[in-house]
Amino acid sequence: MRALIIILSALGAAILVMSFLKSWQIRIARRAGISPETVGANYVVGALVAILVFAVGVLCWNVTAPRRTAFIRLHASKMVP
Repeated sequence: MRALIIILSALGAAILVMSFLKSWQIRIARRAGISPETVGANYVVGALVAILVFAVGVLCWNVTAPRRTAFIRLHASKMVP
């Protein structure tokens, strides 16, 4: 479940950054007198932000994850922690 939240937050951050950059570029194009249709979205920056948010999420997940992973042994056909 935490992995899904990290992936979705990275995707959401990328979408927000790309829409912000596109609106910012359109605003600059209007001030400069250029047609706003010629402005393209900067997908590279959105992808970099998504990778950055994903990496930070994974690092935070690994730091805050409980260390309850223990190997289970089988002894006389029964699981023994």
